[in-house]
Amino acid sequence: MKGLLLKDWYLARTHCRAFLLILFVFAIVSAYSENNAFAVLYPIILSSILPVTLVSYDERSKWQFYADTMPYKRRDIVSVKYLVMLICLLFTTLIMGAVSAVKLLVERNLELSEIAAFIGTALMLGILPASLMLPVIFKFGVERGRIAYYAALGVVFACVFGFTYMSSDAETAEILTATSPFRFALPVAALLILGVSWLLSVKFYEKREL
Repeated sequence: MKGLLLKDWYLARTHCRAFLLILFVFAIVSAYSENNAFAVLYPIILSSILPVTLVSYDERSKWQFYADTMPYKRRDIVSVKYLVMLICLLFTTLIMGAVSAVKLLVERNLELSEIAAFIGTALMLGILPASLMLPVIFKFGVERGRIAYYAALGVVFACVFGFTYMSSDAETAEILTATSPFRFALPVAALLILGVSWLLSVKFYEKREL
């Protein structure tokens, strides 16, 4: 498992540098914008689909054939992609959450409960696109799964704009606060979706003929 993680790290370091630029740009934008929900949320959700890019590079280099000759189970290969997704998602969320916290601290409007609720909601929304995309990608491959890829991108933008609207509206934003009973529903739903997605991906990839 450690070897697979290192392989994905080297691959991401080589081919996904543009994401760091995107993260930097959106961090600057969020620091200077009044309603920064979009600028904060977009890179968080975008980071969750980086494993799909890694799968694309794996297939382009025919790495999956080589992996079948190594002492790794296909379950391990799938699990690593989900682990990479969670690492990227957590890293980006912490960066953007820190930027937002500093901005609110400077404005003397810092509420830790609101920051925690926002970060939690962003993590939950970030899990959704990758959870939709990865099972289809592992079943059909990147080329044949492009329809699911674009559909999931549509979900990404819908989540971003929907959350931006909700966070700018006082009544609907109340749903996302740390004092709302709804705060328990999002983590449970996200974990269920993530678990089902992983199980489907493992099942599909184990039965797939390369």
